[in-house]
Amino acid sequence: MSVTHVDILPPTREADRVIHAAVLRDDAGVESDEKLWFAIPEAHADAVTASADPFVRALIFALMRRGQPVRVHGRVSPLLLRNLEELVHIRHCWHPRDCAPVEISADEESAEPSPADRTVAVSTFSGGVDGFYTLWRHHEGHVGRRRVSIDGAVFINGMDHERDYAEAYRAACDRMRGPLADLGVTLIPVETNRRDIRMRRNDSFATVAIGALSLFAGRCGTGLFSAGASYVDLPVPNPSSPITDHLLSGDGFEAVLDGAETIRPRKIDAIADWPIARRLLRVCNDRERPYENCGRCEKCIRTLLGFRLSSGSTPECFDGEVTNAMIRAVKLRSASDLIGFRNLLRRAAEVGREREPWVRAVRYALRRGAVHSRITAFRDWTRARRAAREG
Repeated sequence: MSVTHVDILPPTREADRVIHAAVLRDDAGVESDEKLWFAIPEAHADAVTASADPFVRALIFALMRRGQPVRVHGRVSPLLLRNLEELVHIRHCWHPRDCAPVEISADEESAEPSPADRTVAVSTFSGGVDGFYTLWRHHEGHVGRRRVSIDGAVFINGMDHERDYAEAYRAACDRMRGPLADLGVTLIPVETNRRDIRMRRNDSFATVAIGALSLFAGRCGTGLFSAGASYVDLPVPNPSSPITDHLLSGDGFEAVLDGAETIRPRKIDAIADWPIARRLLRVCNDRERPYENCGRCEKCIRTLLGFRLSSGSTPECFDGEVTNAMIRAVKLRSASDLIGFRNLLRRAAEVGREREPWVRAVRYALRRGAVHSRITAFRDWTRARRAAREG
């Protein structure tokens, strides 16, 4: 049977960055166009692990899509390989057509020779609620025995937006670098071409992000991937899941899903009076204003309503207020959108504000979104039936 080979390429330097990359090839040695790379600042080159683990994590969905046995030409953690054996079977149950339960082997199976301190962490961060909540609770000590020292906040260009928005990305980095440094956290800008790789784009968000975090396993023994969904109403399957995220851990690097015990409105409540979050929070994915907040999309509206429930005031990172007409007109396109708005209702009831006019507008938007969700589900079902008959 044909084998997919994963070649870890030697690092290359480009201006003040170091490019770490891996490419997939076939048995004949022919390289595919599936070459994943991460560009990191040269100043952090000494923190990068020599292990192939980051690329095995990041490419797992591309490897499952190919459906062939995998040979990694490099050193891979035995614990990571064991965990991935379970992860690929879980994902195959969720997506049998796209995710084959592949077997993975490596030229060398061994742990990090000098594992980093697991109380020192690197965290994903893009300026959103989840990232700020992770920073806040570890910096302020609201996480009990799970507290770690966050050494670096990894801000990845090429995840939320295409890499075309380089100028806006640099401006966002410049805004955040100083305030994070005041907290003792170094902003680490990382760029990737994740969107160029043929794999389930939504599902690969977590694996690529954790892969990027684990590049720094030479200095940090823990990676905090900020949870976007709560245990209370976690949709399954989901791009990030407590069922599977820990399975991206290896011998020298632990992947931790952080903050999943807290729904997003309560996260906003926690950071609502934190000056750095009020000034720098960024939640929007609007392509017309990359790395800024448009104030009109579903995510911006949901976040602003979270602040309305908490502090009652609009943070400086948003330009205007949300009207009831904007709430009623918002398009809830996915299960996570519906869950986000339901959590607003849950929080409004907790604080005794469920009778306010804007809450009625939220209920109206939820009813519209639920109808759209049923129509979409029926359309997907009919397409699947048609494909099954034709196939």
